[in-house]
Amino acid sequence: MSPGGRTITHWLFVLTALAGTPLANALSIEGLPPLAPLTLREVSASVLQQKLEIAYPGGSLRIHPWPEFLPAQMTGQVLQAERQLWPAGPSDQASFAHAGERLPWLILGSQSRPTTRVIGNWHLQRSDGSWYLANGMQQMLLADKPGTSLPVRISACDTYWDVYLLDANQQKTPGTASIEREPRISWAAVRR
Repeated sequence: MSPGGRTITHWLFVLTALAGTPLANALSIEGLPPLAPLTLREVSASVLQQKLEIAYPGGSLRIHPWPEFLPAQMTGQVLQAERQLWPAGPSDQASFAHAGERLPWLILGSQSRPTTRVIGNWHLQRSDGSWYLANGMQQMLLADKPGTSLPVRISACDTYWDVYLLDANQQKTPGTASIEREPRISWAAVRR
């Protein structure tokens, strides 16, 4: 027990609630446990009103708005998702793989921070107000405005990936301390 008779679990839930939620129009991945990765096998789901919802024992994972360029129905998927807690708010990532395949065909990032790993050695980078994908000394500019340009094609894990900038913000995440501000980005990486 911690001071005041509260358990560590109680304080973790309070911390999770205070971590904030993403902006209203940003890609949102909801329903993730805060301290443990989620793995679901043989997932089948359909998009309804721009929301993909997957029920699992003890909860429900919701991803919205679902990007229009992605399939609206999925069957036989392996889903892996994780939430990381940060002072400026949570950062979520979900990947979908076809059953029996090791490599995902889709990775989604919601409210990702600069330095977030995307795939392989590629990670997000922010410089001079723009977002980049970086791999060592190599940098590739993502779109200046979300949804306004073609994806960036990168090579990772012996295949090609198209990485889309879905949205970006520089606001503080609602519900967080006023001093915690951090640029955030939501993105999708699709294996080609």
